[in-house]
Amino acid sequence: MDALLDGEPAPAGALPLPRSVELGSIGVAAARERAGTAEGLFVAVKAGHNGQHHNHLDLGAVEIAVDGVPAVVDPGRPTYDGRTFSPRRYELWPMRSEWHSTLRPRGLDQEPGQQWTATLDGGDDGSHAAWRIDLSDAYPLTEVERLTREVSLDRTTATVTVRDRWRLDGGRETSSVLVLHGEVTAEPGALVVRPPGARALRVRHDADRLEIIERALDDPMLVAAWGARLTRVELVAAADRDGLDLQVQVVA
Repeated sequence: MDALLDGEPAPAGALPLPRSVELGSIGVAAARERAGTAEGLFVAVKAGHNGQHHNHLDLGAVEIAVDGVPAVVDPGRPTYDGRTFSPRRYELWPMRSEWHSTLRPRGLDQEPGQQWTATLDGGDDGSHAAWRIDLSDAYPLTEVERLTREVSLDRTTATVTVRDRWRLDGGRETSSVLVLHGEVTAEPGALVVRPPGARALRVRHDADRLEIIERALDDPMLVAAWGARLTRVELVAAADRDGLDLQVQVVA
């Protein structure tokens, strides 16, 4: 109330840019290269459960920014319509897990509900921030199947690493999805992402094959955030694999 009634607005303060933060109650953690500046790499991870208010199906999702510009992204919300706060919410593609930068074990996608959970463990020792997400209960897997994701930021080498490991039945391919903002180029064993107004990132990977889709955007909210399009890359591991690895660095 004091702020509302104050005739003189408070001066703008410095942006809150901590070295790292962990919000255990909602399963969110984030880290940047240096406190107090957006320059360099930033990474965030998401655990929790799929029954949270205003939820997206995004357990295990990772987001990466460079120089304050998102490169590996969560698309966010489109313009509200009649489906947004109804049982039809997850008909909206930005709410679904296949359009978040997370995993598709055996080709499965996530489902809504508080019973679908992911736990987050880890922390930041100053030179290295690392979190492990247990996603075994985030998908309709069997009791003996396991799925984990480890995400780290090594400040000494300016590298974000994503290490996915699984023990799955069924002999089907498993994949990791990246939703990318900016110009995307595929190289042997790597992707180069050039978000507007920032340095490019090289994403090295050991996938057996890639599936790349460009999605043209026409929703005003999404266009305002991302421009004309987003690119979805699915990094696919063969059925006999038990993991995928990514390393992300700024292009020199």
